This record gives sequence, C-alpha cells and structure tokens, in this order.
Amino acid sequence: MPLLRVSLIVLTQQGCDFIDDSLAPLSRVRISQFEHDATLTDLAFYLIRRFGPGCKWISERRLRQMHPGAEHIADGILRRPDGDVQIELELTPKSIPRLEAILAQHEANLTVKETWYVTDNEAVAMLVRRLAKGYSQIKVVKFSRWSSRE
Repeated sequence: MPLLRVSLIVLTQQGCDFIDDSLAPLSRVRISQFEHDATLTDLAFYLIRRFGPGCKWISERRLRQMHPGAEHIADGILRRPDGDVQIELELTPKSIPRLEAILAQHEANLTVKETWYVTDNEAVAMLVRRLAKGYSQIKVVKFSRWSSRE
C-alpha cells in the first residue's frame, strides 16, 4: 500500500467570512488528535456516500456551537431522513468510568435514533459492546480507515 501523504490546510478568519461560516477558525491544530480527526473526515464522507443525498453531516465543532456548555458532544451526527444518528469514532479505549458515563448519556438522548460507536479496534469494540449491553440505542460498527478511501 502506498504511503499516504497528508497536508494540513487551516482556514483563516478571512476564509470563514468568505464562505459565510459562523464557526471561528481553529486557533491550533492538535497533533495528538490529528489521526482521529482525519479518520473522522474520511468516515463522514463515507457515510454520506453510503446513505445517500438525503443525508447531512454535522461536525463536533458545529454541535459545540449549537450546544454550548454540554458535558459531552459526539464526534458528529449523521442526519438521515429516517432519524439522526450520533457518531462516536473510537480508535483507542477510554477509561471504563468515562465510557460508562458517556454511554449512559447517549442512551438517554431521545433526540437521536441511535448512537454508533465506530472503530477498527477489536478491543474497543468488545469493551463498548460489554458496557452497552442492554442499551437499545447503542450500536458498534466496524470501520476500516483504509477501505473508506477506495
């Protein structure tokens, strides 16, 4: 497989003004989050292609703008004609108490149809399945970062 070369493009305030976007530009790029954010972008594009033109992606940054002060915000929402799906991309495991609290919050959220925990890590998938046992809205979805780019 060829090596993937990625370059960062950072939107300035002038760029935000030009596209008439109310989100402020990022003040910094967190390198520790870069793999997660790049994979999340691939996932968002994949989900929109997979579920069709009636779908829309709402990013975590936009959700934070819509719900200031919220304790936890999902990585995104896939807005589908049949109902919204919260998306959590989990590449590495969170602590059990933190994950339990987030799962309970997602299960209690009646504004969405489901919450999908998307991962390519079998240990993460098993942990989420175990902790979400009995939660009807929580689903674990396998996702390959590489197959989404085909």
